[in-house]
Amino acid sequence: MTTTGWLAHTTRAALTGLRKRGFMVEREKGADGKESRYRIAAIRIVAKAA
Repeated sequence: MTTTGWLAHTTRAALTGLRKRGFMVEREKGADGKESRYRIAAIRIVAKAA
């Protein structure tokens, strides 16, 4: 969050939005155990309409 300047709740909302849109978001704990790093782990999966 220090990189973006976002507040904690803004960051969580953005990650939730990505997950709802079908992105796989992975969390990696920091070495200090306090900070986490998040990344998009997979390409968005879109279901085809039948």
